[in-house]
Amino acid sequence: MTSQQLELIARRGLTLPEPTLTRLRSVGIWCEANLTVQRRDQDWLIRGQESGGAVNDIGRYVGFCKEDGSALSWLQPVKNFMPNGLHAILLAKGPIVAPQFFRSNGSEARVTHLYQQAIFKMTEDVTCTQCKHQHLLEPPSLEVSVADLESVKVSAPVA
Repeated sequence: MTSQQLELIARRGLTLPEPTLTRLRSVGIWCEANLTVQRRDQDWLIRGQESGGAVNDIGRYVGFCKEDGSALSWLQPVKNFMPNGLHAILLAKGPIVAPQFFRSNGSEARVTHLYQQAIFKMTEDVTCTQCKHQHLLEPPSLEVSVADLESVKVSAPVA
């Protein structure tokens, strides 16, 4: 391999063989495995896309989780009319991971207990035919304090 090829692998990770990618495209399964770094105010954030799905005989999925294996919140869910594509957009601070099942030589990778729940969800998606929803990413939590609730004034219309 040339140094340019090795640099590309280092930036993008290993990709599937071209016949597999061609088959995925031909059955309408779309995945975007790239990450980008974006600056928002004073923070550097990582942007990714949860995407993928399956048909009867093949599937592919790209998802992300926190370094400890727990779920990340999506920034924006995507409502698609077409299945097996983009599910949600993620924007996160700090390290994120995309757990893998196999090594580059095809041998089975050992998965630590830490990522077990994330891998169950990834397996669920890669076998979800006509998928149109998120599996690994979760809705953002609404953190409302008691003080915020107490400051809300409710008025009822007078009939």
